[in-house]
Amino acid sequence: MKRDYKGPRYDTIVGMPFEIQVRTILMDAWANVSHYLAYKSDIDVPINLQRDFYALGGLFTSLIATSSCSSSPARSPESRQ
Repeated sequence: MKRDYKGPRYDTIVGMPFEIQVRTILMDAWANVSHYLAYKSDIDVPINLQRDFYALGGLFTSLIATSSCSSSPARSPESRQ
């Protein structure tokens, strides 16, 4: 957020760091797709497609683990002052 934003609406949040959690959105989308295919689908998913989905799940898990290790931890409100 730009520091020149002023007024009561911004007073408590100006200068506050934030992050956009893209992986959370990705994880939610993946959970919805895999749940639908596993429990809600009226058709049997071919075995080769199941393997592809499991492989993608493994890639997502690796990506999340890698990004969690490389990102800085969230700072407590006390350390922001």
